[in-house]
Formats: sequence, structure tokens, C-alpha cells
Amino acid sequence: MRKTYHLTTRLLYEMREFWDGVLWGMGFREVAPKKRKRCRFCGRLIPVDAKYCPYCGKRLK
Repeated sequence: MRKTYHLTTRLLYEMREFWDGVLWGMGFREVAPKKRKRCRFCGRLIPVDAKYCPYCGKRLK
């Protein structure tokens, strides 16, 4: 059973590479995640350039 799992995993990996190539060729690109930081007051993720936390309203800078 372990060989089957290994072969299946390898096949899926190769298929992923194939489809990534197709999508890149069609003009699709991977979306870069937006940079975020944690609010020092409430701990939620907020944009890096935020001056106020959109959740708790505290001034950050």
C-alpha cells in the first residue's frame, strides 16, 4: 500500500506542475499575499500601513 501512496502522490505532484504551467501560460499568476501585522492592542491582523486599527480603533503610530 505504501508504494501505491508514493506513486499516487508523485502523480498528483506532476499533474499540479502541469496545470501550473498551463495557467501561467494563459496569463494567470499567483496572487501575492498582502503584508499584514498584528495590532498591539487587540492582536488582530491589520494592513502594515494602517495608522488606526480597523477593529479596536486604537491609534498605532
